[in-house]
This record gives sequence, C-alpha cells and structure tokens, in this order.
Amino acid sequence: MNEELAAWLRFANAELSPRAAHALLNRYGTPIEVFQASQEELAGVPELVPDQVVRLTDPSRAPTDKQIENFERLNVRLVSSTDLDYPPLLREVADRPAYLFVRGTIDERDRFAVAVVGTRRPTPYGREIASTFSRDLAEMGFTIISGGAMGIDAAAHHGALRAGGRTIIVLGCGIDVVYPRAHADLFRDIASNGLLITEYPLGTKPEGYRFP
Repeated sequence: MNEELAAWLRFANAELSPRAAHALLNRYGTPIEVFQASQEELAGVPELVPDQVVRLTDPSRAPTDKQIENFERLNVRLVSSTDLDYPPLLREVADRPAYLFVRGTIDERDRFAVAVVGTRRPTPYGREIASTFSRDLAEMGFTIISGGAMGIDAAAHHGALRAGGRTIIVLGCGIDVVYPRAHADLFRDIASNGLLITEYPLGTKPEGYRFP
C-alpha cells in the first residue's frame, strides 16, 4: 500500500466530522501534509476540537494489517470529495463526507435514483410491494438505493436485482463488515453488479447512532 493511501486510511480512522475533515484538507491539501503538521498547528485549526486533535496525532490510528488486507482483498476504493467520480449530487451537500469507501462502480445513471427504506419487520404484503415497486422502477432505469438491512431494505435490493437493474447499499458500518450476516450473498451480488458505499473506516461496527 502506498504512502498516500495509508495516510487516507489513517485520516479516516480519526473519524472526524465532515466539517473538520474538509477544513484540514482545504488548509493542508492532503492527509500526508496533515500528519506532517505539529499538534500545536492542528490545535490552531478553528474547526477542530481538542479530542479531534488527539485522534489525529495518535499513532495507534494508523491503518491496521487487517484493514489493509480487507481493503486489498475486497477491491475497495477510497474516493475523496475532489475526485472526478465522487457522486455529483452528493458533492452539492454542504456537509458531504470528505471521502467514501466503495465496492463496485459509481455510475452516471445513479443520478436517477430512488431511495426505498422501511421497517425491518414488514408484513408479507409490505415486503412484496417494496420488491415489486423496486423491480418496476429498476426496469424503468432508476437506481434503487437502500441500507441493506432486513425487511424492506432487502426486498428493495432483491427487486432491483430481479430486474437486472442497478442498486446501491449505503452502509452504517465499515465496507468490510456484512450486517446483517444473513445478507452476505446479497452484499456480494451488489458489489459485483452495483455499489456498496460508506463514509466509515474499515472494520467499523454497526452501531445504531451511525445509521441516520
């Protein structure tokens, strides 16, 4: 793994807010330059709070062997907000993530997308309707976006796949974490035919506060 990518992974491991991450990148240019700054210099960045400075200067935040192994084994890419293939509609959001971890392809046609989300415990009728709507929308050329969870999310993804359409999972955990475990095959199919995407570092566990 090259120095630039290792610096990005360490930067992600600091788990900064988008506002703080963008402030650092605007000031220093790249994560490599960020980590060359002293603790005193970082403390002078108005957008950073003391705890964020501590995380940035903590050597234990360097990417682990497991993170590097999973990044390479799963063909993960890191896309920064200045990269040409950063999702163009997301670029218009004020607090957009400074970087994304992705498996699969970012496609121009994803501009035409519909988010389908709902309960993890739907009725059989609700599951059928979510799947049917998603299949029909995918056949019309829309990309179906959901969270990969049990219930309505899964029904939406399966409906899009049945139509041979595009579907995207937005994860509330690391790109290398399959949650729920029962969806391992679904995640693998979507990584091959669509897109998995997250703003969280590799290995991040699926805690409730991350999902909004």
